[in-house]
Amino acid sequence: MRYSVMVTRHHDGFALWDSPGSYERPFAIS
Repeated sequence: MRYSVMVTRHHDGFALWDSPGSYERPFAIS
């Protein structure tokens, strides 16, 4: 359930709080 949230929100810019140290980190910075 949580994994789906970070994956669907990573493109929205919510990866900042969703994955502070995951593979979505570069996406959040960009």
